[in-house]
Amino acid sequence: MIGSRAPGVRPLRERPELPRPRIRPRPVPRPPAPARPLPALVVERAGEWMAGRDPSVDPRRLARLQGGDPPFERSIDLHGQREVEAHRTLVRAFEAAAREGVRCLRVVPGRGRHSDGGPVLRERLPLWLSEPPLRARVLAFCSAQPAHGGTGAVYVLLRRSR
Repeated sequence: MIGSRAPGVRPLRERPELPRPRIRPRPVPRPPAPARPLPALVVERAGEWMAGRDPSVDPRRLARLQGGDPPFERSIDLHGQREVEAHRTLVRAFEAAAREGVRCLRVVPGRGRHSDGGPVLRERLPLWLSEPPLRARVLAFCSAQPAHGGTGAVYVLLRRSR
């Protein structure tokens, strides 16, 4: 009974063979292209007074910051901390400020009057603000008004978070 079929059974239609999917190799992830380095902050000093700004910031904006506009929303006190600890504290505070949309900080490094090495933190602060990872967040900074710590404190204007 080779040629006979059971009742109701039909032969399968010939199907054209479907093309097999090509196996594509996974792309090798490339390291991200290096971002263009940010331009250096324009830093000014006169005695104990200091200020700095991104070149894109209008000098009048820096003058408003010196006048307390915008008012600082958070203060970071670095008194009594060693250099490495103070830098870590500053980085963490900037990260938290970015997450929370804070625009202006007051950083209090102190004047170093009770330190054997002098005002180490105050001297390092402009350098820290000018280097990664903080530089990417800083628009401008300047010594605070006398009521907010004078030259022992610094207002820092941050970029808007995206």
